[in-house]
Amino acid sequence: MKFVTATGIVVEGDSPVEVFENLKNDSSYDSKLSLWEFLEVLALRIQVYYGRKVTLRGMDHLLDQLEEIGYLIRLE
Repeated sequence: MKFVTATGIVVEGDSPVEVFENLKNDSSYDSKLSLWEFLEVLALRIQVYYGRKVTLRGMDHLLDQLEEIGYLIRLE
């Protein structure tokens, strides 16, 4: 799985968990957070910047939501 974020960051992984771990580790601030804390912060950012709520029901579902919103664009 390979994506580009709305901010131009290319992130990839073999599973949704790896995608989110790699996205988290791309930022020096976010890399200090646990994966769950990062996902909560990401959901808040999406709500603030995109005006959309995402639910943290599962990694696959979250990836789908982020693609639908336009935050992630699938490259492969």
